[in-house]
Amino acid sequence: MKPFHKVHSSAIFNLTITGVFLALSLIFFLLSHQKFFTWPIASSIGLKIDLSTLFILPIFVSASIAYGIVALIIRFILGPFLNPSISLEIDYFGNFILLFSSCIFIFLFLSFRYVFGFKKEAKTQIITEDHKYKFDKKQAIKLMLNLLVSTFITSIILTIFNAFFFTPVFFKLFKLTDNINPIDLAQQWLTNKKFKSFSLSLNYFVWAFVLYFPFNLVNFTITSILFYGIYLVMIKSHSKMKKSFKY
Repeated sequence: MKPFHKVHSSAIFNLTITGVFLALSLIFFLLSHQKFFTWPIASSIGLKIDLSTLFILPIFVSASIAYGIVALIIRFILGPFLNPSISLEIDYFGNFILLFSSCIFIFLFLSFRYVFGFKKEAKTQIITEDHKYKFDKKQAIKLMLNLLVSTFITSIILTIFNAFFFTPVFFKLFKLTDNINPIDLAQQWLTNKKFKSFSLSLNYFVWAFVLYFPFNLVNFTITSILFYGIYLVMIKSHSKMKKSFKY
């Protein structure tokens, strides 16, 4: 059983880490909705590169899964109010997609730590006062492979969900269709004038793959590259930060 002062110190450290990274996540959530981050293919659809997940993942790694889940929920609740559009219903559905996407990527990353031989506990991957974790080239390669595989699988999963569920629901919310059946949407895809501006003259399911797979691949590749840098910084600074929370 841990002494009370150590538990207290650990809780304060976790809360501080969560607060800092959650604040950064919300800031980049706002920035990611600027025109600069709009995906160029079929831009009228409104896909945007989102970097807010980049700052949620370190919470899972350096604090705990529980703190990370709380951060995801807070971002989901606050998101529609930080960047409101024409409908709260549409905003929350968009934030649900972001929540779903983040969960897929993060939990794949956490699961693959075991596959690639990482420590069982996320915290033991960081330098602590009691144990020095050596982050060598072998571990760097494992981390890169983890991020690469997580990115690829996440992109495939999200492309499927976008084609069969998310896009039909969005079109229904925007009153472009009467139902959320992807088969009905595919049948009228090239004949309905409402879809002409962004259909790219492709079959619906081909269009969904051409649009969503590269988008998700780029989105989470950027997140992975930047997280790799953050991870290296965390390894070097984690022990010093922990020491500053001694009581």
